[in-house]
Amino acid sequence: MIEKDTMTKVDIMDKYIDSYQEKITSSEICSIVKTIFNFDLETKPVLLSSPRGTAKMAIESGIAQYGTNLSGAEVRKLINYIFGINLDAISSLDGSRISL
Repeated sequence: MIEKDTMTKVDIMDKYIDSYQEKITSSEICSIVKTIFNFDLETKPVLLSSPRGTAKMAIESGIAQYGTNLSGAEVRKLINYIFGINLDAISSLDGSRISL
């Protein structure tokens, strides 16, 4: 069981990602981000100039480049690269009375 009250959003994300036994998919990443950070990655613009225009296709392409199971930090780096959304920074703002 995950103790959400005492953990940062980044810690919670890491626990979710670590719980996957097999290679994580773009659908699972989108679901985790939506659940924890309330961002629907599928509606966000993809910043990469790539023929793979959808969010899930861009994430799948990024996952394929890593070639192994991704850690939470690697997933957040990938999201920052694809969408320009820095989940580490957003998580660090929790409790700081700053709204986005």
